[in-house]
Amino acid sequence: MLDLSIVTINFNTSEATISCVKSIIEKTTQVDYEIVIIDNASEKEDYLNLEKRVKELNLPNLKLVRSNINTGFGTGNMIGYKATSPSQYVTFINNDV
Repeated sequence: MLDLSIVTINFNTSEATISCVKSIIEKTTQVDYEIVIIDNASEKEDYLNLEKRVKELNLPNLKLVRSNINTGFGTGNMIGYKATSPSQYVTFINNDV
């Protein structure tokens, strides 16, 4: 079981999302964690940029899930929650923090 699952939403803000992910990676130590990014039906270009950048990071603890419709912030987070692995804690974080 993981210590922590981190869920964040992307909606046409792939650069902010990648910056957030990189910050989490840099600052999160001594914790077994995963990051789940939910793309909330971003425009094609933004999603493709996000997908490319996630692949470049090549991390086994990083998941990208695309929603075909913009379900809003709350439901997007619930989709993220359902995509998490079993963990002791789950946190929802805005990608612009």
